[in-house]
Amino acid sequence: MKSHCFIANYHLTPLQIALGNRLRAEGVPIVFIAVNQHLYDDIIASGWDRRCVLYLPFDATPEDTPFKEVPIKFFDLIAADRALRFEQDKALHYLYRSARMMMAFFREHSVSFVLSEPTWAHERLAAAICAQISGMTFLTPFTVRYPQNRWAFFPNGDQVELFEVAKQPNFSSSPETSTSTEVLQEGPPSYLRRNNELLAEARTFRARLSRLGRFITRERIDPRDPTHIQSRLRTLLIKGGEEINRILYKVVERTPLSDALVARPFVLYALHKQPESSIDVLGRYYEDQEVLIHAIWRTLPTGWRLYVKEHTNAIGDRSPAFYRRVASPPGIELIDECIPIGALMPHARAVFSVSGTVAYEAAMSGIPSFTFAPMFFNAFPSCNRITVDDLREAEDIAALIPSTQHASEHKIESILSRVEAQSFPGRFTDVVTDPHVLDAENLDKLVRGFLMLDQNF
Repeated sequence: MKSHCFIANYHLTPLQIALGNRLRAEGVPIVFIAVNQHLYDDIIASGWDRRCVLYLPFDATPEDTPFKEVPIKFFDLIAADRALRFEQDKALHYLYRSARMMMAFFREHSVSFVLSEPTWAHERLAAAICAQISGMTFLTPFTVRYPQNRWAFFPNGDQVELFEVAKQPNFSSSPETSTSTEVLQEGPPSYLRRNNELLAEARTFRARLSRLGRFITRERIDPRDPTHIQSRLRTLLIKGGEEINRILYKVVERTPLSDALVARPFVLYALHKQPESSIDVLGRYYEDQEVLIHAIWRTLPTGWRLYVKEHTNAIGDRSPAFYRRVASPPGIELIDECIPIGALMPHARAVFSVSGTVAYEAAMSGIPSFTFAPMFFNAFPSCNRITVDDLREAEDIAALIPSTQHASEHKIESILSRVEAQSFPGRFTDVVTDPHVLDAENLDKLVRGFLMLDQNF
């Protein structure tokens, strides 16, 4: 059996531990990497020998000399990390030291698969190391979004493609639905609905008071965790600013849904929550959404409008000044974030996103859509990757739309079938987003997918 290494990540760690225990019982060697003392202690308490857990606290000195064993874009890792970007000099030496320790750890335990989200710099560092070492693969077990309750392995720390795993003949992976119409009728992915519930809870006075208490007491805060902003003042300014932005968002002018709104020719841009790995990591180099919105606006045909829709989970991330700047040019309109996407999408001439689910939904509906980051659902003929250079060189957006072929229903179903064939039933997410992810039935499904991965290589 090939050795697997999980990188612990907050509320995902309980699932990783549960899976690790199940896989060890099947004879799969499991090791861990942790950067948080509390998570490290949880893993040890769950039965792992300390030699099988690499602990990487945020300790670094100038003596940690540059790492040159394999080429790695360290500055790119730091720029996309929402915590280390504020400690760049120390972060650089920390990543040099972590790279050496990771490589030694991987070799000592003959690691073949590193399994992690690509959120933090140390996770992406592991992906960069795997890309340079023969016999090692970095995989992200993650939801495929649609069809729901299915997940897949994504290689290399991005979502450009699904990692192909040949399934055993007796493995049943038949989804509950198979057509794009049925898939879309299920509504938004369950994790989005759960996020909206968590958001509503977070806005209560009790929740705000609880957050203030945790900030004061530093409950479960590891001062040597690289994923925490080290400065308490900076943390206070950021978190306090978010609370103020949530209150002030009520005065931000948004256009409600109306017949007139959808009667005009328009394209839609769906804002990402930020900071978030979907924009800062998957969409890196395109993370300045204000710049992207104005680039799209500059390419609008005469008489067309650009509607900008906020993410319901992102209220508080941005100041009223951001919305004023975004909507200041004529032809750009900030619309009510509560308008259902389904009420807008059928009327849109095109949908734009960096890497968001909205482009996937449009693709399944055969509506022209564009992503700035390369995504696996660019396989749909109506969903193209686009760059700022494409916008600059095009006559206008209307000229770009014919390049997104209007796919037949058969073609859409064929691509969905491919997604189903390369994915597995079950839910791979954290215990807050889905409290039932640790249920025995779900764990059984996840373990079968992991065992199949091992049997293929």
